[in-house]
Parts: sequence; C-alpha cells; structure tokens
Amino acid sequence: MIEKKKVLRPDMYIRTRDGYIRHIIDIIFPRSKNPEWFLYLDGKPFDTCGLAEIGKNIAKYSFNLIDLVEEEDFVNGYKVLEVTDEYIKLDKLVYFNDKLENVRILKVESSNNFIHSIVTKERFERAKYIVND
Repeated sequence: MIEKKKVLRPDMYIRTRDGYIRHIIDIIFPRSKNPEWFLYLDGKPFDTCGLAEIGKNIAKYSFNLIDLVEEEDFVNGYKVLEVTDEYIKLDKLVYFNDKLENVRILKVESSNNFIHSIVTKERFERAKYIVND
C-alpha cells in the first residue's frame, strides 16, 4: 500500500506521534547539495534531517487545530468525549434549550478562534502523577 504524501506548508499545525502539537512558522527547503530540511515550529527549529525522517514523526497536519484533536485530549481544560466530522464534544455542560448539554466546538474555518489550549492524551499520560499506585 502506498502512503499518501504529506504536504506541509507554513501556518499549518502538526501533531507528532509522541503527542506534541506545534505550529509551522517556516520551512527551509534543501539546497541542491544539502538534502536536509528545516522546519521552524513556534519559532524554533524542529528537525534537521531528511524529509522522510520528519514525515515519520508527524501523525496529523492541518491548517485547523481542531482537525488534530482526538478523543481523550483536553481542549480549553476539558476532556474531549467525542470527535466527529462536524464537531468535537467536550466534558463541559451548559444549559441549552432548558436542558444540560455538552459543549460542542464545530469544525469550521473559524474554530481556531475557540481553541485556547490543547493537552494531548499522550502528553497528559506522561505528565500525570498517580497517587497510591
């Protein structure tokens, strides 16, 4: 099976396989005799290696942060309960039409304006402290 080629562009967001979400600021393409690529993420170099190596570490990429969110991540401090093609559902209740409903963030172009923070499930697992385990 042939893997789909990744097309990365400045101003995209990436989710790495180890759970980091980063913003691509710039991409420095290789010169004729220098096969190394440089990705500048959040203003810092991400990697200095061949494109194949960079591609292996990227799990998802998009111009919209919401496309990188997975179930069990935390968005704006609330656990993500469900991810669909149309929205993400958070573990935050609000009154809507006289009943309690979970907050949903729609997957639209402006959804980046509603996301202030993301903690991926991978990063959460690494950072948590378990009491009496």
